[in-house]
Order: sequence, then C-alpha cells, then structure tokens
Amino acid sequence: MQSPPVIASSTASSAVNKEDIDISKFYKPSKVRGYAPTADALAVIRAVKRDPAWKWKSEHQMELLSVLLDNQRDIICAMGTGAGKSLPFEVLHVFEPHAATVLYLPFRAVYLDSERKFEEAGVPFHSYSSKNSTIDTRKSLVLCSIESAEHTSLRQALSSLETQKPILRSGLDECQELLIGTSYRQSLTRAHSLRWNDSQLFALSGSLPVQAESTIAEMLAMENPVVIRSRSSRPELRLDIRPIFHDQQRYDFLLSILLSTLF
Repeated sequence: MQSPPVIASSTASSAVNKEDIDISKFYKPSKVRGYAPTADALAVIRAVKRDPAWKWKSEHQMELLSVLLDNQRDIICAMGTGAGKSLPFEVLHVFEPHAATVLYLPFRAVYLDSERKFEEAGVPFHSYSSKNSTIDTRKSLVLCSIESAEHTSLRQALSSLETQKPILRSGLDECQELLIGTSYRQSLTRAHSLRWNDSQLFALSGSLPVQAESTIAEMLAMENPVVIRSRSSRPELRLDIRPIFHDQQRYDFLLSILLSTLF
C-alpha cells in the first residue's frame, strides 16, 4: 500500500486567486478512485480561503487531509475543539470536484453547526432528510443524521448520486457517542453499516480516549486504520465527581477506575 502523499507546508510569497489556480497541477489521476495531491496543497487552500497568509493549525490537520485524499486506509482522528479537523472537509470538493463524501452527525446541535460552517466556507453540501432526499449531483458533501443511515431512501439516494459521481468515503463525527449511546440509540448499534460499499471510512472526535481507539475500530469494522491524534488535554472541560455513598473505600475504588479510563 502506498504511503500518504506529502502535502507541503511552505509559505507562499504572494496572494493567490481561486480563479487563477489551475487545480489540475495539484492532482494525478488515480486508478483506484478520485485524485491524490502531488504538490503544494497549501496554495490551493489559500486560494479557496482567499487568504495568502493562511497556515496549517498543526501537522495533524495536514496529515488528516493527506490521508483522506490518499483514500487508501480508514481513519480515526481525535483532535480537540478548534484543532482544525473540519478544514479538510471544507476543501475536499476543490481537490475532488467530481466525487462525493458522506458525513454522518449524531447530534442535532452538531448538525446545525456543521451546516453553518460549511455554508460560510462556501462548501457545496446537501443536507439529507426525508423531505430533501433527492441529492443534488452538483454537491460534493452529503450531511446525514446517524438515524438516517438506516433509511432505505438514503441508500437509494446515494446509489443515484453514485451514478453521476463516485462516493469516495463516508464517516461519523463525534464518534465517541458510540461508546455510550448504543444503550439508548438503536442506530448506533449498526454503525458498521456506515461504510459505503468498499470506500474509505473515517471517525472523528474531539474527546476520544486513547484506550477507546480499538473499540471504535471494531464497532465500525475498520481494519488497520490510520490513527491521527493531537493533544488530548481539554482545558474547557471539567470533571466534577461527588460521592453519593459513605463507603470511602468503595468510592476510592470506583474513582480510580474512572480516572484510569479517562487519562
């Protein structure tokens, strides 16, 4: 299997206009599916962002885009809030103008926030629902609730979409919900069915414990996924534990288990 392509991080010396970019310079046709970057993707992103000074937030952000575009292996990506894991999905349509990605979202608030972000970024996306089930083939990103994954109408809509453009990958944001939500959300118990045919599968999270990576891979039926992880420190989150019984020894025991699982 080929190594993910290198995406350069050099600094451009002048402004780049999207209209002036010959995107073909940054591709090579892939016999497998889609395209892979061959040169400085940073210039393309700066053109899309209309910001000649735009920089990668981290090497993890750069790696995520690289592995997505390489399109050979599944991905588990754990990057904290604000680390930039949504950026690759804002620019995939530029690198893959004739392909599609399906993104499943488990929470209504995350869904609405994603719609806002992608709309502001100018991403051609389609929000799937039972009332909006015919997917516009001009769109490169399809947003779906996790519950809709079970709908026959969605499978039919994606099949129809694929007659016009290949679906290169699908995946789940906030994948840590799989660890706790299967007891009350039936749709999560069949998360392994999120993969579209034999395409790439990705799982994103801002708070996935290291110890849970193998569990997520098993639940999604991933084989040897690439794991991309940034610092797991979340200063905006606080764990507040208060005893609800008087047995101190039992309390200390349960607390030690919880802390060893989280950290």
